[in-house]
Amino acid sequence: MDKTTSLSTWRARFRTLPAPQLAAIAGFRRVSFVGPFWLRGSAPSAIALGGLPGWLGKRFISTKQAINVLASGEERLPMRVDFDTSWLDGRPVLVCSYEPDAPFPWRQVRDEFRVLSETAWLGMTVIDLPGLRRTGWPFLLTCGE
Repeated sequence: MDKTTSLSTWRARFRTLPAPQLAAIAGFRRVSFVGPFWLRGSAPSAIALGGLPGWLGKRFISTKQAINVLASGEERLPMRVDFDTSWLDGRPVLVCSYEPDAPFPWRQVRDEFRVLSETAWLGMTVIDLPGLRRTGWPFLLTCGE
């Protein structure tokens, strides 16, 4: 799929994919923003405003814990990792979620992941606020550097 593919196409594709296997979780995965131009252009700024400037991706420490990695080399905002039912379609997903005491907006955010290819996961950021819990914002996490 082309990174500029529409939101509806990314969301439809997400519904067809399997959850990652437990053995495939550990390590660093680099972010790529996908979707229409306005989303790819605004996502880095929105994430920076939330306290993650220069977000590069996630480092999966174990099958139960991950952390965000910034361009500065800093690691910030640890996450719980678990398998759960997707808020988007009710099927199994790998989930990264923040602790209840995480700063706003992160305590309302969870990232759901499914396998797009041998090296990439399709993530959907889901926000637990009225009107947004059934809307996923796509991005890719790729095994990397």
